[in-house]
This record gives sequence, structure tokens and C-alpha cells, in this order.
Amino acid sequence: METTYMSRLLANCPKGRSPPCFPMEFRQACENKSWPERLEPESAWEFLLNGYLAATELRWQRTISGQHSPQSSRTCFDGLKIGDVLPEHLKQHDFHHFRTNFSNSPPNKMSISANSAYVAVGFNDLRVLLDASIQEEAANIRFVGIDLNDFAVAKTLVIAAMLKDASIPVNHVLQVWYSSTWSKGTFSSFKRTVSALELPAQKPGIHQLVDFWKSTAAPDLTSCRQQWLQYFVNDARKWDACTIASLVRPLDRLAACRYFLTGEVCDEREESADQLEVGSLTMWALSFGSLPLHNADSIFATMSLEDYLPVPGQADSIIQLFVNDIRKKLNSIRRLLLEGRLEIEIWQDELTSDSCQLISRISALSPAGISWSNLLDYTDFASFHSVAARCSAPDSFTTHYAYSMEWVKDVYGITLADWCRGRQALRASLLAELETGKALPAFARKTQLSTLLALPGFGCPSKMWMYVTAMHLHKSWVTRFVSKGSTTAQTVTLHSLGMCLPFMMHRRFPTNLFLQWSYSRESSAEYGESKPARISQAMQCYDATLGEVVVHLLKTTHRP
Repeated sequence: METTYMSRLLANCPKGRSPPCFPMEFRQACENKSWPERLEPESAWEFLLNGYLAATELRWQRTISGQHSPQSSRTCFDGLKIGDVLPEHLKQHDFHHFRTNFSNSPPNKMSISANSAYVAVGFNDLRVLLDASIQEEAANIRFVGIDLNDFAVAKTLVIAAMLKDASIPVNHVLQVWYSSTWSKGTFSSFKRTVSALELPAQKPGIHQLVDFWKSTAAPDLTSCRQQWLQYFVNDARKWDACTIASLVRPLDRLAACRYFLTGEVCDEREESADQLEVGSLTMWALSFGSLPLHNADSIFATMSLEDYLPVPGQADSIIQLFVNDIRKKLNSIRRLLLEGRLEIEIWQDELTSDSCQLISRISALSPAGISWSNLLDYTDFASFHSVAARCSAPDSFTTHYAYSMEWVKDVYGITLADWCRGRQALRASLLAELETGKALPAFARKTQLSTLLALPGFGCPSKMWMYVTAMHLHKSWVTRFVSKGSTTAQTVTLHSLGMCLPFMMHRRFPTNLFLQWSYSRESSAEYGESKPARISQAMQCYDATLGEVVVHLLKTTHRP
């Protein structure tokens, strides 16, 4: 029966739609412009050709096999209906297993005002500060980042020090933060900064790491190229490369090819005198006992497309747009630091329900806002709310910001494998709509995503399935999150809720759920009728296009 449904679906897929041959585009471009220095051609072609094959002949292979995946199937939960939230389970941190060079998600955008303190717990890097909406002419801003990870704290201390030094070009800061390779000028600026860095006392892990950076030579470029490609030239990563074909503009496809192959992030307009010549010291130089590098490091995972759309036809490449955006934000933060209007503090500590002293220290700041990154993925909701409420300002209003990456694992119906046991016809109908229907292109036009990406595109169809079902089924998870706040004896008011636009250029599905909320001791009756939470542009556009189609399909082919 399943084969019949899928055969019918594939038979109805358009025959004339074929992806652009981005490997050949890249080869031809390199004939006119130099091949990336020290990049091994054989491995590079293997990655690009595997990606092209995945975009042409293998697009449906992963989707069909995923319907029967024992790893994703949750049929053991008899009686569950589509949209039900699975029972809470033990959650553990994973930051002891690897290190990341930068955040692997766009941040939840904070609003920052004058004469206020803001806290970022589990910050990983300063991206939440870069993307914050800062009140014009605001002054006396205090930003406190708290993280336990030695690498995250040490690298952030260096980044902050580089920003305070007006003699260091912003492009050097950008490379240290994001690029797999550096110019010699960047290496020199980094060395100068770590040599003069003032470190917190009684933090041996940070001291050891910074001392290692002080004494270590620049990593060899050839070796770094090989190490970078090792993360990508394997069977699983062809699904990353296949999404290159979905980019509308040729210059974006070329820029994406180059980034996937090298991990380089730099200003394309920089003078050749500052070309990338050495490996990133923070990415490739490993001291004894260092945690391994996370293989999901990608600037694509950090990008919120709403910041770039619409993309005019003559605009810079998607990589250069990212560079332009980050440079502008770095310059803005640097100006605030140099004018004495912003103070950055980095604390190394672990925040748990037993961290009474740290909780009191945070609350004493009377924070106007607290960013929790995705820490709610690593603890039960009741414990999380307990800590968050205790960290809030005792006598004023605190807005809390967080996002969840793992929530999709807790809602029945998000994955393809959940839609079995009589739901196969509905599953095939929805997949057919996403592949051949008009709703997805309408969504792309309404969000202006069509100026950058073609939808449905040429990636694995199960990714778009997951995005759509996440949009449709998130409310039950949000309801549980808010209701668990009652354990604090306070009312949780949800102010905003959102998901990003579907940018499929990295291994993470674009299904992160972003929340803003606050706590109040007044009951909802005393507090008055609360306003509905604001929803993101992506959610609004989904409701007006794809959402209507999904609801119609569920009604016409109903099974709980």
C-alpha cells in the first residue's frame, strides 16, 4: 500500500524541473578566478558531485526510507494523536562532548534600552548582543554573558578585547569569530590581543587555553583544508550540498560552493594584501585534552533570512551579505564600547537550580532581559521556570528570551514515520502538495524568500515536510511550556513566538522555536486580559498560504 501511494506521488512530480549543475558552474568560475589555495581538487569534486547527484536522482531516497526509520518512529506510544506532546524525559547537556566555534542558531532578538542590565546564560558567543535591537543613543548598558565552557568563555574574552581595540580592523574580528582560515594580519591581531588579555582569577581552564594560543604557531593552510573537507566528504553530507541547487542566483551558488569547500568567511572586496593564508588558530590548533570540533559549524545555521530579504538581483552574494551584516553590527558594538556606553562582562559559571549564589547575583543586577539560548532543551520545564523566575529582577520587569532546537522530537506527528497506521494516504497527499502544489511557491513569494531560494527546491523533501508539520503542530508544545510555569506560583505571559524562514543550507532543520515571556505574581484575572503573543513573519505567512492547505488536507483525509 505504501509503495502505491508513493509511486502515485512520484508519477505526478514535474518532469521538466531540473537543478542547475552547480559543480560545473564552480569549475568554470574557477577557470576565470583562481582555485581556492591549497584546496584538494579530488575531494572538492567528490563533495560537489555527490551533492548534485542528491539533488537530481536521490532527492526522494531519504524521504521514502525515512518513513520507515526505526530511529524516528514513535509507534510504541499507542494512543497518541497527531500533535500530542510526548512525556517529558531526562535531558542532559552535550557541551562536555565537543566544542563549537560559534552559535549554531540565529539568536532570539533582545530589545536593549538605556540604563539597564542584560544577561545571556549559555551564550556560546556574543551573537545575541550583535543582533539585539539597541535603543538609539542608549547609554549605561551592562551586558553579562555566563557560560561554563572554557573554549566559549576564552574565545569570547578575546573577541570582546579585539572589539575594544580600535586599531584592529573589524574584518580581523570577523575572521577570528567565523572563518576557518585567517589572513596574516588577523593572526597578528589575535596574537597581540591574547598577549595583553586580562583573565579572570581562579579559572585554570581559561588560562591554559589562552597560554596555548599565545605560544602556538599558525596552523598550516594545507592541513586545515584537509581537516575541513573531512567533515563534508562523506555520504551523509551530500544532503548539505544538494541544497546549493535551490539558490536562485548563480553568484549565490558559487559562493555557497566555496564556503562549503573551505569554510572561509571574509570580505570579498578586501585587498589581496590581506588574503587568507593560515588556518584559524582557535579552530584547528588543539591543546592537550581539547574537545573535538563539532562538525555542524556553519554560518548558514546562524543566518536569519528575514535580515536579508528581499535580495535584489544585483546584490552581493549570500556570503557577502552575511559579511556585510556582521561587519555593520560589529562596528555598532565597537562604537558603543569605545564611547563608554556599553560594558561587557563574561562570567564562567554553571547555572542550576542549586546555584543559589549565582541566581542571587543575577537577580541583584535587576536584569531587564535574560537570554537563555536553548537551555530549556536540557532541563525539565518546571525546573527551568523555577530558575528563570528566581533570576528575574525582584522589583521590576524582566523579559526572558529562549529558543528550543529539540522540541520537534517531543511532538508526535512532526516526523514522517509518525504518519503510518492508516495515515499513508494523507502523508502522500501532503508530500505531493509540497512538491507540486501552489501553496509553497505562494509562501515563498509572500515572504520574499523567492528572491533567494526556489521552493520546493532540490533538497530532501522530508526537510520541508518537517518544517511544515512543525509550523502546524507547535502549539501543544508551547502550551505545555507555559503551563509548567505555574510551579513558580507566578503567571507566565507569552509575548512573542516565532520560527525562522526555511533556510535548508545546513544539517539543522530550520525548526527552532523562539519564545519571549515574563513572570508576574498577579493572577491572570488580576492582571487583566493578556494580549495574544506576537508571531513571526514566517508564521504569519505560513498561516495565510501553506497553513490553509494543510488544514484542508487534514479535514478531507482525517485520521487522528
